[in-house]
Amino acid sequence: MSHGPASISRLEIHLLGPFRIAVDGEPVEERRWARRKPKLLVKLLALQPHHQLHREQVIELLWPELDSESAGANLYKTVHLARRALEPESDARAGSSFILTQDQQVTLRAPGELWIDLEAFEQRATDALASSSVEAVEGALELYSGDLLPEHLYEDWAAGRREHARSLYLELLARLTRLYDAAGEYQRGIECLRIMLASDPTNEEAHRQLMRLYAQTGSRHSAAEEQPSCWEVRQASARRGWRSRPSNGRDGKERGCSWAPVTSRRGRRLTDCSSRPSPATPVARARRYWLINLAPGRNRSLGSSLPWP
Repeated sequence: MSHGPASISRLEIHLLGPFRIAVDGEPVEERRWARRKPKLLVKLLALQPHHQLHREQVIELLWPELDSESAGANLYKTVHLARRALEPESDARAGSSFILTQDQQVTLRAPGELWIDLEAFEQRATDALASSSVEAVEGALELYSGDLLPEHLYEDWAAGRREHARSLYLELLARLTRLYDAAGEYQRGIECLRIMLASDPTNEEAHRQLMRLYAQTGSRHSAAEEQPSCWEVRQASARRGWRSRPSNGRDGKERGCSWAPVTSRRGRRLTDCSSRPSPATPVARARRYWLINLAPGRNRSLGSSLPWP
């Protein structure tokens, strides 16, 4: 199918999870990206608030080690290759439908719609968090396909937006958990909390809520199994100098924690996160090892070799 500048209308870019692009619904095949820099240029432009960068900004990001003349030549070639990847059958003399160079600016655009999943997610998440609608929160979460550009995990230019998007994602899960809890849908709330903990195992509040919801469903055994993980998070946090928020509750005053102990429906007190679990199960010992030795700030080289239990 041939696409000329007049017939192309929509450019769809996915930055969350695996990077992918579609032109009028047709995926751009990986083989079209002959080199790495043209694809990187599209990613950089898609991340900008107005999808635009000054040529000097692009050069600084892509070729900081080159002199101005060499870097300018590379930029010209990279823009050409990016255009060819997006519009392989278009006439170069007719200009580009998607990448415009004018007045020292490089701009990403689309004649019809430029849709970027990150922007759609951020907008939907903001709207959902301002409402009390389960459907709105669930709809926003559906747009989050994974962390932003995981292939550029250590690039400064992606770090800020990645953390912002991830923060919104966890906030949406927390909101959905509360909505499910209020509606008495405890099992769905448990599912949300487990997803949160898979993404952030050091979230003490999520561990605490998970214990409580297990108790609400009568799963005292599951609540008791969760308790070691919560205690280990507190221990690891203490080692890094984190402090729990003071509480007005009696137990909070005694322990300096921000929550009360979990009890079963019969009123029997279950162990809480401030008391040491005993005995430690193999799973608890493995989690404790991860938190103490491999959590953020610890030995990252070993972190990928020990899966979360």
